[in-house]
Amino acid sequence: MKRWFIALCLAAGVLAPPLAAQALPDGPIFIAIYWKARPGREVEYDEYIRRVAAPIDDDAQRAGAFEELRTYVPETPNGEWTHLRVFRLKDPAQFDAFAAAMDAAGKRLYPDATKRPKADDLRDMVRRETWRGFR
Repeated sequence: MKRWFIALCLAAGVLAPPLAAQALPDGPIFIAIYWKARPGREVEYDEYIRRVAAPIDDDAQRAGAFEELRTYVPETPNGEWTHLRVFRLKDPAQFDAFAAAMDAAGKRLYPDATKRPKADDLRDMVRRETWRGFR
């Protein structure tokens, strides 16, 4: 990944420092990313997820980037976010490799980055949260 992209993602909260260094217990970790489709672009963003993001996600999952992904939309829009994507990872090691694995999947499907459809004009990130499983 390009250094400027990593720095931008860290600043935006899309990437986080390695969890292993934080000594979290082994077990599932969830990455929750809240997105807000721009006004009037909700249907286009839904289509982007189906047509572009889902194939990349499927490839990344087959390659071991994460265990499960669910995308949620609120039944009653609250204005804060329109799409919540939750990735389930098995442990801190998988978390630490997540960003690079997702980037690699994108490159496998779109070797020429200039030809990959972008969602920048369709949505904005609201926030990113990291959760750990609790029994």
